Amino acid sequence: MHIKPFFIGYIICLILCCGISSSAYAYFFGRNKVQYTDFDWQVMETEHFDIYFYPEMKDIAEKGALFAEEAYVHHETKFNYSINRRIPLIFYSSHLHFEQTNVTPGFIPEGVGGFFEFIKGRVVIPGNGDLKQFRRVIRHELVHVFMHGKINNIYSRHNQLDGVYPPLWYVEGIAEFWSGEWDAKGEMVLKDAVLNNYVVGLEDMYSILGTFTMYKVGQDIMHYITENYGEDKILALLEKLWKHKKFEDVFREVIGYNYKEFDKHYLHDLKKRYYPLMADQEYSDLTSETIVRDGYNFKPAFYQENDKDYLVFLGNRTGYSSIFIKPAKALKPDDRDETETLIKGEASSDYESFHLMDSKIDVNTNGLIAFSSKSGETDALYIYNIPERKVTEKKYFDHIVGISSPAWSPDGKKIVFSGLSIAGYNDLYIYDSEAETLIRLTDDFYNDLDPVFSPDGEAIAFSSDRTSSGEKGFTNLFLLDLNSRNILYLTHGNHNDIAPAFSPEGDFLAYTSDRTGTYNIYVIREPVKTVMENKPVTVRQMTNYIGTTFDPEWGADGSIY
Repeated sequence: MHIKPFFIGYIICLILCCGISSSAYAYFFGRNKVQYTDFDWQVMETEHFDIYFYPEMKDIAEKGALFAEEAYVHHETKFNYSINRRIPLIFYSSHLHFEQTNVTPGFIPEGVGGFFEFIKGRVVIPGNGDLKQFRRVIRHELVHVFMHGKINNIYSRHNQLDGVYPPLWYVEGIAEFWSGEWDAKGEMVLKDAVLNNYVVGLEDMYSILGTFTMYKVGQDIMHYITENYGEDKILALLEKLWKHKKFEDVFREVIGYNYKEFDKHYLHDLKKRYYPLMADQEYSDLTSETIVRDGYNFKPAFYQENDKDYLVFLGNRTGYSSIFIKPAKALKPDDRDETETLIKGEASSDYESFHLMDSKIDVNTNGLIAFSSKSGETDALYIYNIPERKVTEKKYFDHIVGISSPAWSPDGKKIVFSGLSIAGYNDLYIYDSEAETLIRLTDDFYNDLDPVFSPDGEAIAFSSDRTSSGEKGFTNLFLLDLNSRNILYLTHGNHNDIAPAFSPEGDFLAYTSDRTGTYNIYVIREPVKTVMENKPVTVRQMTNYIGTTFDPEWGADGSIY
């Protein structure tokens, strides 16, 4: 997705939610916005906001109201400025609902987490089950509200109708900097850019304009300015706008350097920060084998047919996300990437979006793929038969808007998944494909994701923020005993542990964690037995890559893909 440069006038600020090149998810079925849902809009008035919501999501809207008032106090101090009007906030309980908004006529891809529409000053934000992300996007978009008001006030005080507007790296950089802490996604993007020599400074920022990398470089520049020149300089870059016709001239007056001179110091600082990591960390292609080379590839699922090993995975090779299959064998440098497309996505109303970054797929021993896709107003759960090369079932569920990461039970009859309700919360469900019944396993405000059955079918491992660290925005791993329905800790701490995967015999549980700053693979030995017997859990780090690793998948021989 490309975000156009900002001008005073009609502007929409967009926040990217994931660190992947926009070409990997920018295309979806159709280009005309369809409004499926007739929302019963209500209005909630707070001290500074008029909050629009529908009754089913009242609880999320009330939490959003608290987040908004909290952000107002924070931003009012940071900007030394007060908004002299009521701010309209429009909340949706899911991104699928958000995509239907008529506040902007434009198509909204999945990478957009919210926007500020400048003409009427409206802020539009979806929830998606993650309260930390919801809070962060609210704070991010309200930075835009305050900055826009502050700039107009500055020009008005100096009897100017308009003038230079900050460049996009500043606009999004300050919004990221004042909306939350530096996280593993930011570290992943910046570290990769520095160590692979494609990081740019202010002088060449145009080359990454509108990308997630630009957002995070902009945020890091704000941190660098704060640490080396003082946080007051960030606001001073706005206060001095009226004096110059070019933002670089404003920058030179406030910081003391032009872009080229600043880049010399900033880029050197990045090298000092990241180059030493190469002494202890490895590039993944030096210590592992490449299975798939072309395009963007995600969410592998292992499958055996006629004693041959295959990987089924989501990918994007032509601008459209699809489901592929290929032999699970390492590629030599001159080998062709022999990959078959099973399901072409984003080319029909059945497969409008596979949620490329957010939802795993799974294959059972009979060759049936369980996956989800947006199809119409909500997500649908699909079952695809690999030997027959056809979809055998498509299932919608009442009151469930989003479906993510379906996983088969060991007997191949049940599917556990994370379901986003119209109320805006992610809970765990089991669908019995033979009886066609649905069982709800959790029912609370926690964000329950990535469920997977243990090999004996007696328990489910999943990630969740149902921990004291969850209030700080972290997710840990848990085990749900299907007999007692008790939920037990597998991991805990101020880090994110996600995407659990049991080994074939259940003696190991692999997952990814950002406890060292970026995501790597970790393993727990005898996870079910250990927590059931209330013994200490032993965690071993398996990889120490410079890059980031997601979604481990076990092969039949105990290898990890």
